[in-house]
Amino acid sequence: MKRYQVAVITSLFTALLAACGGGSSETSKLPERPVGKINGVAYDGLILDGTITVYAFDGKKGASLATGRTDAQGNYSLSIQAASQPIMIEVVGGHYVEEASGIPVPLLPT
Repeated sequence: MKRYQVAVITSLFTALLAACGGGSSETSKLPERPVGKINGVAYDGLILDGTITVYAFDGKKGASLATGRTDAQGNYSLSIQAASQPIMIEVVGGHYVEEASGIPVPLLPT
């Protein structure tokens, strides 16, 4: 009986696989992932010259999707090729200017 079930499942799988074929190479290509644009201002005071990294996020930091730097106004703009999904944006390095004294203050690693 078990051998019969395996044969039936294998036959069904083969039939389904054969039904999926037959397309040209143009129609059988996987669709490209949509391109998304992420932009904003890194702020703890304006964070200048910081490294911005965008990660996939599913409760923990996932794969890196894009990396860039902040400009002289703390702005960043990155393009990613990814499906619609939660993301985590991390800024490391860089500095902000302390308003009262005008002294650049580097960001701590934490």
